[in-house]
Amino acid sequence: MSSWSVASKKKILTKKSKIDCKKEFIKRLKQTRQCDLKTGPPSSRSCPVARCGPQPKGCKLADLFEMTASGHCCARQCYYEDAKGKPCAQEKAEEEKEEEKQEKEKEEKDSTKPVELKHTPEETAIEHAAFGFAGELSDTYENMGDLTKKEKLDTRKSMKEDLEDSGIEKRKVPLFLSTGAKLNAIYKTVDAKKAGLDDKAVEEVTKNAMDKNEDCDDYNDKTKKEIKTAVEAVVEGGLKADLKLKATKTVTLKVCQEEKEVTLKAVKAMVTNDKEAKKVTDEASVEIIKTPKQDPVSKETCAACSFTPKKGNTAAEVNAAFDTLEAKARRALRMMLGRTLANSGAAASSGETNVIVPGDDNSVAKNPAADYTMLIIGLVIGCLCAIALVVVLVLVVKKKNKQQNGSAKDPTVAYKPHAQQQTIEMNSNPMKR
Repeated sequence: MSSWSVASKKKILTKKSKIDCKKEFIKRLKQTRQCDLKTGPPSSRSCPVARCGPQPKGCKLADLFEMTASGHCCARQCYYEDAKGKPCAQEKAEEEKEEEKQEKEKEEKDSTKPVELKHTPEETAIEHAAFGFAGELSDTYENMGDLTKKEKLDTRKSMKEDLEDSGIEKRKVPLFLSTGAKLNAIYKTVDAKKAGLDDKAVEEVTKNAMDKNEDCDDYNDKTKKEIKTAVEAVVEGGLKADLKLKATKTVTLKVCQEEKEVTLKAVKAMVTNDKEAKKVTDEASVEIIKTPKQDPVSKETCAACSFTPKKGNTAAEVNAAFDTLEAKARRALRMMLGRTLANSGAAASSGETNVIVPGDDNSVAKNPAADYTMLIIGLVIGCLCAIALVVVLVLVVKKKNKQQNGSAKDPTVAYKPHAQQQTIEMNSNPMKR
């Protein structure tokens, strides 16, 4: 019997069962967990905390527990009740007014050269909720145990569709799966730390969680520091514990392919071979996010790199350029990896790179400043040339004035013929006669 079989009173669920394994797993998970409307209890680590809008007049925030799609008991987000215990709703007029304002801002935005990647409050709330949901999906996926290739691919497809249905752009979904897997690793580390394990054992838990989940990015010093900061925040509690995403002003490009392995060289080449993408990205500062590693069951390989804008360009411009790369992924990879790619399920995804930070971290990353070094050097050289020219002109004028002054002091002697001059000299000197 499979190691991922789940016990049930009526039937044993195995990987050979002709049913949707993920849905059946969650269904049974819900049946075994209690979730009272008023008392819960809330799940220990999987409930997100939403950033709600203005509190309706005469209402207060109230706890109303319900089972989430992933089988966790959580308080309903932004749920308000009035003094009589009846639910309150946001004013529709205000919502419509805000939507009109957002649409107007989008229309006024110059689509040819985006200046900044800005998120409306609604988009931020959607991404925050999807971030927590991705962590839940990752937790559920890990608990499903061993799967066949078809079961694994079908389940992962279902996870991507669930995230897309939650409001995330299709091109960003694989990146959110990676972030969700990292969030799941963070909570596993928190559990280990709360259990009293020493630092070495806690780090081992983190490393295993990152290495075993194919959605996780590379576990390196940078990721280790990010996870450590997040874990400490969750353990401390309060506002810090409400982890959130922070944009880094870089853009990640992730390429996945079934059967034939994809390489980091292929990912980088997709950018360097594209005229628009190459124009706005700094080729010298590419960071490896995920080293290619083929999954032994699904035979899928994913590789990811983070690209920094050139000095003077923005992450928004890079993001806009990368938006067209997904359509070019098959053709570009076919040229580098062979014609068999046509039916191999290659796909590219991209979006602004995010890191997980404590809830009280309000710092904002900045785009790289324009490099004015050559302009400054040119201006300095130009100024020096101008000064030299002025000095030369002054010297020439002085010399000319000096010559004119000398001519005035020594008047020119009139020319006289030699014979005439000799007669004058003899007349003036009787001795020469």
